[in-house]
Amino acid sequence: MIRPFSMIILALGAALASPAAAQPKVVTDIAPLAALVLLADPLAQVQVLAGGVDPHEMALRPSHIRAIKNADLVVWMGPEFSPWLADVLASQAGEQKIVSFATPISHPWLDPVQGGEWAKQLAAVLAEIAPDKLARYQEQGAKTQLRLTEMIDDVSAQLAPMQEQRILVAHDAFGAFADRFGLNVVDSIADQNGAAPGAAHLSKLQNQISAGQIDCIFGEFGESDEFVSMLSKSASVFVGTLDPLGMTPQDPLAYLTLITDMANEFSKCGNSRSAG
Repeated sequence: MIRPFSMIILALGAALASPAAAQPKVVTDIAPLAALVLLADPLAQVQVLAGGVDPHEMALRPSHIRAIKNADLVVWMGPEFSPWLADVLASQAGEQKIVSFATPISHPWLDPVQGGEWAKQLAAVLAEIAPDKLARYQEQGAKTQLRLTEMIDDVSAQLAPMQEQRILVAHDAFGAFADRFGLNVVDSIADQNGAAPGAAHLSKLQNQISAGQIDCIFGEFGESDEFVSMLSKSASVFVGTLDPLGMTPQDPLAYLTLITDMANEFSKCGNSRSAG
Protein backbone atom coordinates (compact mmCIF):
# COMPACT_ATOMS: atom_id res chain seq x y z
CA MET A 1 0.00 0.00 0.00
CA ILE A 2 1.57 3.29 -1.11
CA ARG A 3 -0.02 6.47 0.07
CA PRO A 4 1.77 9.84 0.05
CA PHE A 5 1.50 11.87 3.21
CA SER A 6 3.73 13.78 5.57
CA MET A 7 6.21 11.61 7.42
CA ILE A 8 5.96 13.77 10.51
CA ILE A 9 2.54 14.28 12.06
CA LEU A 10 2.32 17.10 14.57
CA ALA A 11 -1.05 16.86 16.27
CA LEU A 12 -3.21 19.95 16.49
CA GLY A 13 -1.92 22.30 19.16
CA ALA A 14 1.43 20.61 19.74
CA ALA A 15 3.30 23.51 18.21
CA LEU A 16 1.87 25.78 20.88
CA ALA A 17 3.08 23.68 23.79
CA SER A 18 5.83 25.15 25.93
CA PRO A 19 9.03 23.17 26.67
CA ALA A 20 7.82 22.69 30.24
CA ALA A 21 4.69 21.04 28.88
CA ALA A 22 6.43 18.95 26.22
CA GLN A 23 4.16 16.39 24.62
CA PRO A 24 5.00 12.67 24.36
CA LYS A 25 7.06 11.71 21.31
CA VAL A 26 5.59 8.62 19.66
CA VAL A 27 6.78 6.54 16.70
CA THR A 28 4.47 4.09 14.89
CA ASP A 29 5.08 1.71 12.03
CA ILE A 30 1.85 2.51 10.15
CA ALA A 31 -0.63 5.38 9.85
CA PRO A 32 -3.66 3.69 11.49
CA LEU A 33 -1.72 3.26 14.74
CA ALA A 34 -0.71 6.92 14.59
CA ALA A 35 -4.39 7.77 14.23
CA LEU A 36 -5.16 5.71 17.35
CA VAL A 37 -2.40 7.49 19.26
CA LEU A 38 -4.03 10.79 18.33
CA LEU A 39 -7.36 9.47 19.58
CA ALA A 40 -5.71 8.85 22.94
CA ASP A 41 -3.75 12.11 22.95
CA PRO A 42 -4.54 14.73 20.27
CA LEU A 43 -1.42 16.69 21.31
CA ALA A 44 1.08 13.85 20.94
CA GLN A 45 3.96 14.27 18.49
CA VAL A 46 3.71 11.25 16.20
CA GLN A 47 6.06 10.03 13.48
CA VAL A 48 5.00 7.29 11.06
CA LEU A 49 7.88 5.17 9.79
CA ALA A 50 6.12 3.53 6.82
CA GLY A 51 4.77 6.78 5.47
CA GLY A 52 4.21 6.66 1.72
CA VAL A 53 5.72 3.18 1.25
CA ASP A 54 4.50 -0.40 1.37
CA PRO A 55 4.62 -1.29 5.10
CA HIS A 56 5.51 -4.89 4.25
CA GLU A 57 8.67 -3.83 2.41
CA MET A 58 9.93 -0.91 4.47
CA ALA A 59 13.64 -0.03 4.64
CA LEU A 60 14.59 2.06 7.65
CA ARG A 61 16.80 5.13 7.22
CA PRO A 62 19.21 6.62 9.80
CA SER A 63 16.63 9.31 10.58
CA HIS A 64 14.14 6.58 11.50
CA ILE A 65 16.65 4.98 13.86
CA ARG A 66 17.22 8.33 15.57
CA ALA A 67 13.47 8.88 15.91
CA ILE A 68 13.09 5.47 17.57
CA LYS A 69 15.95 6.16 19.99
CA ASN A 70 14.48 9.56 20.93
CA ALA A 71 10.88 8.40 21.26
CA ASP A 72 8.99 8.07 24.52
CA LEU A 73 6.80 5.37 23.00
CA VAL A 74 7.02 3.05 19.98
CA VAL A 75 3.78 1.45 18.77
CA TRP A 76 3.86 -1.25 16.11
CA MET A 77 1.94 -4.19 14.67
CA GLY A 78 4.56 -6.76 15.61
CA PRO A 79 7.17 -8.81 13.72
CA GLU A 80 4.75 -10.59 11.39
CA PHE A 81 3.40 -7.35 9.98
CA SER A 82 6.54 -5.19 10.26
CA PRO A 83 9.56 -7.54 10.28
CA TRP A 84 11.83 -4.66 9.29
CA LEU A 85 11.32 -3.11 12.72
CA ALA A 86 11.96 -6.16 14.93
CA ASP A 87 15.77 -6.15 14.93
CA VAL A 88 15.93 -2.39 15.37
CA LEU A 89 13.71 -2.49 18.44
CA ALA A 90 15.77 -5.34 19.88
CA SER A 91 19.07 -3.49 19.36
CA GLN A 92 18.04 0.14 19.82
CA ALA A 93 15.61 -0.14 22.71
CA GLY A 94 16.36 2.35 25.43
CA GLU A 95 14.15 4.10 27.95
CA GLN A 96 11.17 4.26 25.63
CA LYS A 97 8.12 2.09 26.11
CA ILE A 98 7.22 -0.34 23.33
CA VAL A 99 3.67 -1.47 22.61
CA SER A 100 3.03 -4.28 20.13
CA PHE A 101 -0.43 -5.03 18.81
CA ALA A 102 0.61 -8.30 17.17
CA THR A 103 -2.36 -10.51 16.34
CA PRO A 104 -3.10 -13.30 13.85
CA ILE A 105 -6.06 -11.30 12.54
CA SER A 106 -5.31 -9.46 9.31
CA HIS A 107 -5.55 -5.66 9.58
CA PRO A 108 -7.33 -5.75 12.97
CA TRP A 109 -7.44 -1.94 13.29
CA LEU A 110 -10.32 -1.99 10.79
CA ASP A 111 -12.57 -3.27 13.59
CA PRO A 112 -13.38 -0.06 15.48
CA VAL A 113 -14.24 -2.02 18.64
CA GLN A 114 -10.68 -3.33 18.60
CA GLY A 115 -9.45 0.14 17.76
CA GLY A 116 -11.24 1.54 20.79
CA GLU A 117 -9.59 -1.03 23.07
CA TRP A 118 -6.20 -0.15 21.66
CA ALA A 119 -6.86 3.55 22.18
CA LYS A 120 -7.59 2.79 25.85
CA GLN A 121 -4.34 0.85 26.18
CA LEU A 122 -2.38 3.66 24.54
CA ALA A 123 -3.92 6.22 26.88
CA ALA A 124 -2.85 4.11 29.87
CA VAL A 125 0.72 3.86 28.58
CA LEU A 126 0.85 7.58 27.83
CA ALA A 127 -0.34 8.27 31.39
CA GLU A 128 2.63 6.27 32.66
CA ILE A 129 4.95 8.38 30.51
CA ALA A 130 3.33 11.68 31.49
CA PRO A 131 1.44 11.20 34.78
CA ASP A 132 0.86 14.94 35.03
CA LYS A 133 -1.48 14.60 32.04
CA LEU A 134 -3.59 11.80 33.55
CA ALA A 135 -6.72 13.94 33.92
CA ARG A 136 -6.48 15.02 30.29
CA TYR A 137 -6.14 11.43 29.10
CA GLN A 138 -9.13 10.36 31.17
CA GLU A 139 -11.27 13.15 29.77
CA GLN A 140 -10.10 12.43 26.23
CA GLY A 141 -10.74 8.70 26.71
CA ALA A 142 -14.37 9.30 27.67
CA LYS A 143 -14.90 11.48 24.59
CA THR A 144 -13.19 8.95 22.35
CA GLN A 145 -15.29 6.01 23.49
CA LEU A 146 -18.49 8.02 23.02
CA ARG A 147 -17.47 9.02 19.49
CA LEU A 148 -16.53 5.45 18.62
CA THR A 149 -19.83 4.08 19.93
CA GLU A 150 -21.81 6.62 17.92
CA MET A 151 -19.77 5.91 14.79
CA ILE A 152 -20.16 2.12 15.12
CA ASP A 153 -23.93 2.52 15.48
CA ASP A 154 -24.07 4.80 12.43
CA VAL A 155 -21.91 2.52 10.27
CA SER A 156 -23.86 -0.56 11.34
CA ALA A 157 -27.09 1.08 10.19
CA GLN A 158 -25.47 2.33 6.99
CA LEU A 159 -24.12 -1.10 6.03
CA ALA A 160 -27.12 -3.19 7.08
CA PRO A 161 -28.52 -3.18 3.51
CA MET A 162 -25.14 -4.42 2.25
CA GLN A 163 -25.18 -7.74 4.10
CA GLU A 164 -26.60 -9.72 1.18
CA GLN A 165 -24.06 -8.41 -1.30
CA ARG A 166 -21.30 -10.87 -2.23
CA ILE A 167 -17.98 -9.06 -2.12
CA LEU A 168 -14.58 -9.83 -3.68
CA VAL A 169 -11.61 -7.81 -2.37
CA ALA A 170 -8.12 -7.30 -3.76
CA HIS A 171 -6.38 -8.98 -0.85
CA ASP A 172 -7.27 -10.58 2.44
CA ALA A 173 -7.23 -7.42 4.55
CA PHE A 174 -10.85 -6.64 5.36
CA GLY A 175 -12.06 -9.55 7.47
CA ALA A 176 -12.03 -7.56 10.72
CA PHE A 177 -14.20 -4.83 9.20
CA ALA A 178 -16.50 -7.33 7.50
CA ASP A 179 -16.98 -9.39 10.66
CA ARG A 180 -17.79 -6.31 12.74
CA PHE A 181 -20.43 -5.02 10.33
CA GLY A 182 -21.80 -8.26 8.90
CA LEU A 183 -20.48 -7.93 5.35
CA ASN A 184 -20.18 -10.97 3.10
CA VAL A 185 -16.60 -10.99 1.78
CA VAL A 186 -16.61 -14.24 -0.15
CA ASP A 187 -12.99 -14.24 -1.32
CA SER A 188 -9.88 -12.21 -2.11
CA ILE A 189 -7.80 -12.00 -5.27
CA ALA A 190 -4.51 -12.13 -3.33
CA ASP A 191 -3.77 -13.39 0.15
CA GLN A 192 -3.18 -11.13 3.18
CA ASN A 193 0.49 -10.72 2.19
CA GLY A 194 -0.48 -9.51 -1.26
CA ALA A 195 1.00 -12.48 -3.14
CA ALA A 196 -0.09 -12.57 -6.79
CA PRO A 197 -2.91 -15.05 -7.45
CA GLY A 198 -2.28 -18.21 -9.46
CA ALA A 199 -4.05 -19.17 -12.66
CA ALA A 200 -6.31 -21.70 -10.93
CA HIS A 201 -7.51 -19.14 -8.37
CA LEU A 202 -8.17 -16.53 -11.05
CA SER A 203 -10.11 -19.09 -13.09
CA LYS A 204 -12.25 -19.96 -10.08
CA LEU A 205 -13.02 -16.29 -9.44
CA GLN A 206 -13.83 -15.68 -13.10
CA ASN A 207 -16.28 -18.58 -13.05
CA GLN A 208 -17.98 -17.20 -9.94
CA ILE A 209 -18.30 -13.77 -11.52
CA SER A 210 -19.64 -15.20 -14.79
CA ALA A 211 -22.21 -17.20 -12.80
CA GLY A 212 -23.42 -14.04 -11.06
CA GLN A 213 -22.06 -15.11 -7.67
CA ILE A 214 -20.11 -11.88 -7.07
CA ASP A 215 -21.82 -8.49 -6.75
CA CYS A 216 -18.90 -6.19 -5.95
CA ILE A 217 -15.16 -6.16 -6.60
CA PHE A 218 -12.94 -3.81 -4.62
CA GLY A 219 -9.40 -2.91 -5.58
CA GLU A 220 -7.01 -1.22 -3.20
CA PHE A 221 -5.75 2.34 -3.16
CA GLY A 222 -2.20 2.69 -4.48
CA GLU A 223 -2.03 -0.86 -5.80
CA SER A 224 -2.18 -2.18 -9.36
CA ASP A 225 -5.73 -2.86 -10.53
CA GLU A 226 -4.62 -5.34 -13.22
CA PHE A 227 -6.47 -8.31 -11.77
CA VAL A 228 -9.52 -6.27 -10.77
CA SER A 229 -9.81 -4.94 -14.32
CA MET A 230 -9.35 -8.39 -15.80
CA LEU A 231 -11.99 -10.00 -13.59
CA SER A 232 -14.54 -7.23 -13.95
CA LYS A 233 -14.24 -6.92 -17.73
CA SER A 234 -17.59 -7.57 -19.43
CA ALA A 235 -19.15 -8.42 -16.05
CA SER A 236 -22.13 -6.80 -14.35
CA VAL A 237 -20.40 -6.06 -11.06
CA PHE A 238 -19.70 -2.90 -9.11
CA VAL A 239 -16.01 -1.98 -8.96
CA GLY A 240 -14.68 0.22 -6.14
CA THR A 241 -11.49 1.02 -4.25
CA LEU A 242 -10.75 0.51 -0.56
CA ASP A 243 -7.98 2.01 1.56
CA PRO A 244 -7.06 0.00 4.69
CA LEU A 245 -4.34 2.44 5.80
CA GLY A 246 -5.76 5.87 5.11
CA MET A 247 -3.99 9.13 5.75
CA THR A 248 -3.18 10.61 9.12
CA PRO A 249 -3.43 14.39 8.74
CA GLN A 250 -3.17 16.80 11.64
CA ASP A 251 -6.52 15.58 12.84
CA PRO A 252 -7.23 13.69 16.08
CA LEU A 253 -10.29 12.15 14.42
CA ALA A 254 -8.34 10.60 11.53
CA TYR A 255 -9.16 7.09 12.76
CA LEU A 256 -12.88 7.80 12.59
CA THR A 257 -12.39 9.11 9.07
CA LEU A 258 -10.60 5.89 8.07
CA ILE A 259 -13.56 3.77 9.19
CA THR A 260 -16.30 6.00 7.80
CA ASP A 261 -14.52 6.36 4.44
CA MET A 262 -14.41 2.58 4.16
CA ALA A 263 -18.09 2.28 5.05
CA ASN A 264 -18.96 4.88 2.42
CA GLU A 265 -17.05 2.96 -0.25
CA PHE A 266 -18.74 -0.32 0.60
CA SER A 267 -22.10 1.45 0.53
CA LYS A 268 -21.54 2.52 -3.07
CA CYS A 269 -21.83 -1.11 -4.09
CA GLY A 270 -25.18 -1.52 -2.35
CA ASN A 271 -26.44 1.74 -3.81
CA SER A 272 -25.40 0.75 -7.31
CA ARG A 273 -27.13 -2.63 -7.04
CA SER A 274 -30.31 -0.98 -5.76
CA ALA A 275 -30.25 1.56 -8.60
CA GLY A 276 -29.71 -1.24 -11.11
